[in-house]
Amino acid sequence: MAENGSVVVTDSGKFYIAISAGTLVVNGEAYFAVSAASPIGLKLKGLKTGNEFNLNGKAYKIAEVM
Repeated sequence: MAENGSVVVTDSGKFYIAISAGTLVVNGEAYFAVSAASPIGLKLKGLKTGNEFNLNGKAYKIAEVM
């Protein structure tokens, strides 16, 4: 389940739920560091692999939560 400290892989990007810090690159992979209180952080929190959500008219599907 996605919570603070989780990495959430979606079909539209990878998100690290922590603090809003922009894009982080780790081993050549880009992750968007987002605050749990941000609009996308609020959408991600509590979701699991396979869940879907919409934000600003865009659909996202969660491939993995780490």
